[in-house]
Amino acid sequence: MSTLEKLKIWRKKLWVVWVALALLLAGASGCAKKRRAPAPAPVPAPVPAPTEVVPEAPGPSSAASPAALPLVPPSECESGPRAPWLRCTHTSWSGETLLYYLFLPASPVKEALPAITILHGSSGSGPGEGEALSGGHRFATDLWIREDVQARHPSIVVVPQAEPAAGETWVRFWRAPSVGDARPKEALVLVMEVLAMLERRYPVDRRRLYLTGQSMGGFGAWLAYTRYPGHFAAIVPVCGGGDPGAVVRNPTAVWAFHGDGDTVVPVSRAREMVAAIVAAGALVRYSELPGRNHNIFAESYAEPELLEWLFAQRLPQAPGEAR
Repeated sequence: MSTLEKLKIWRKKLWVVWVALALLLAGASGCAKKRRAPAPAPVPAPVPAPTEVVPEAPGPSSAASPAALPLVPPSECESGPRAPWLRCTHTSWSGETLLYYLFLPASPVKEALPAITILHGSSGSGPGEGEALSGGHRFATDLWIREDVQARHPSIVVVPQAEPAAGETWVRFWRAPSVGDARPKEALVLVMEVLAMLERRYPVDRRRLYLTGQSMGGFGAWLAYTRYPGHFAAIVPVCGGGDPGAVVRNPTAVWAFHGDGDTVVPVSRAREMVAAIVAAGALVRYSELPGRNHNIFAESYAEPELLEWLFAQRLPQAPGEAR
């Protein structure tokens, strides 16, 4: 074989090898294209974590405050013997009547008010016009309606006048009448009816009912203490007497006044009541005025601590509420 023929044979072999390599490379390239992983999806920008919304502390309420309400006099009242007192007549369902004088604060009120009842002495009894507001009674009746006192301690003031029966006093019997008693109601029973009516009509704070009385009214105050234990937050008997045997432990606070030289109502009457209250473990404060006779009204109601002491007294709960 000639050299030329040998070269032709090698060229063919080289061509075959080149074609094979080309096909191989082409196949590898195709496989690489088929197996290439898809380009990763673009990563979204990070979303910030939600911020916790903390509510703001509530400011002053935008709601309007409850409207202050004026105290409208009951229909059973008219102008009294002197301003600002109203003259009123209470008629019981059983037909008895009771005259009483009423003071209502002139300014509208937004909250419950204490109520003060003042029981007059014998010279204030009816029938008559304004006796319970005059004379020696004015030391008590003028005190609680004084402008400066009402500014600090607005309150409703009631001054009943005992006159449902001839010669009526606040104390007819120390023990309450039995059920079904046909006799006319006692004046103090009618007073309690008046207070109940006022509590229904006005915003009365039933935990702050106060009662005071002088002489005959002092007897009435002691009677209210023993007959209605725990009904009043405080009573202030002035030169009166009561039934020590009827004293029971109750939450009514007492501040009693008496002159040690009283020749009308012996001082022993007050001392016996105070001793009975102490023995019962109840609340009592006693001021005995040395060398003073019966008429201690001015000194008693001018006691510097009396007003603040009285208005500080509150029952644990309103009368009749379940414990």
